[in-house]
Amino acid sequence: MPISKLKLNVLANFAGKGWAAIMGLAFVPFYIKFLGVEAYGLIGFYVIIQAVFVFLQFGLGTTLTREIARFSALKDEVENIRNLVRTLEIIYWVTAAIVGITLVVLAPLIAVHWIDAKDLSPDTVRRAVMLLAVVIAAQWPFSLYAGGLFGLQHQVLINVIQSGLSTVRGVGAVLILWLVSPTIEAFFIWQAVIGLLGSLLVAVVLWAKIPKAEQPPKFSIESLRRVWKFAAGVMTISLLGIALAQMDKVLLSGLLPLKTFGYYTIAGVVASSLFYVIGPIRTAVFPKFSELVAHGDEDAVRKLYHQSSQFMTIAIVPIAAWLVVFSKPLILLWTQDMVVTENTYMIASLLVIGTLLNGLLNLPFVLQLAYSWTKIGSYANLVALIVLVPMLYILVGYYGAIGAAMTWIILNAGQMLISVQVMHTRLLKGEQLKWYFSDIGLPAVAAFSISFVCYLIVPKEGSFLLMAASLGASLGITIVITGLSMSSTRDISKVVFSKLKSLRNNQI
Repeated sequence: MPISKLKLNVLANFAGKGWAAIMGLAFVPFYIKFLGVEAYGLIGFYVIIQAVFVFLQFGLGTTLTREIARFSALKDEVENIRNLVRTLEIIYWVTAAIVGITLVVLAPLIAVHWIDAKDLSPDTVRRAVMLLAVVIAAQWPFSLYAGGLFGLQHQVLINVIQSGLSTVRGVGAVLILWLVSPTIEAFFIWQAVIGLLGSLLVAVVLWAKIPKAEQPPKFSIESLRRVWKFAAGVMTISLLGIALAQMDKVLLSGLLPLKTFGYYTIAGVVASSLFYVIGPIRTAVFPKFSELVAHGDEDAVRKLYHQSSQFMTIAIVPIAAWLVVFSKPLILLWTQDMVVTENTYMIASLLVIGTLLNGLLNLPFVLQLAYSWTKIGSYANLVALIVLVPMLYILVGYYGAIGAAMTWIILNAGQMLISVQVMHTRLLKGEQLKWYFSDIGLPAVAAFSISFVCYLIVPKEGSFLLMAASLGASLGITIVITGLSMSSTRDISKVVFSKLKSLRNNQI
């Protein structure tokens, strides 16, 4: 795949995720207005349940992306790929039904013995949990088909589909809450409808894009045999990683009142906005890593590793620094609610720091997957889980939501300091210092420093337009200064200015 295709995929992923982020952030204040903070906490609980079960999806979806990407390099396994897709889709739909039914059966117990609601009745909570089970089952297969399209390099197409679905999902939910029924049940019914339609749509699109073969696709045990070790390894990493990433929310959903958990969920929305930037880069780079590894081109892998790491840094570090430093005025501008702001801004700042570290770890992780080295991730997550679960329980007990956010930082800082070092003893030996200092360290120092300086200078109170302009200018300055702190960005700037100067001289 030419580098221009990689750039196009990155841009498409950014556009798609960026639009999804806008849709998600824009509608949260409306959800809070129509439903209240406590009911919004049930949406946060839905996100947790969905994430807890993602490990079942991620191993197979990532496997399909990798296998199809390798097929694009090898060009000789059309029938095997079609059989693999058919096999995995059957597994996905059956699993979706099992997960949905299980959650529906457990809904009464969850409503009474886990969720601590004050304003919502137990019957309302029970119905909401049953409906969110249907939502999860309906949209469960979407990730498999999307993974196949990503592996086929149809990333522009899948982002167009996802952007359309996120728009319909958000706009439709607000209209239903406003015009039909301002209840959490109505919200989840709409999500289930859109989830099912989205899964069916991408299924049709993927099968239309897969090359034809003489034989119709079939369920194949042999297809599973070829990929099960890689899929199991990825699934194990995912299970442990999700347990670590979601443990704070799982504990908080049971330990804290639902309204307080709602505030934590709002803070989590701010932090998770970084994933809308992280995801496009990871999604675009992973197939390319897999293709280069299949060809045995280690020099190209090394070059792509540093280039993509630097791109990840310039993409997320300035935004993260800005979110951390300006969390209070940003949340106030977003929600127009001082009570919500006071209860969320500090938690949001801590969660953003942890998410930033997690985002920077994504490219070393996909490099490991490209080499089919899944043990390092499994062991690292297992050790972290053993150490951090008791720490999390203690910190949540003493500090509540703030303690949970602190564990997210500790988790990812430990992974960055230890797991990356271990990885470089086997893959791209000797490249870790460049990764730590040139690719990440110096730009991070520059970003947080300039954000703090901007915070001291710009006004933090005033009209909506003044606040928006001040915050936007601060972000722009932070991005520019961070970019100039990186050698690769300075080199690009020199080339651009040189071409502009040459063009000007020719015109004269």
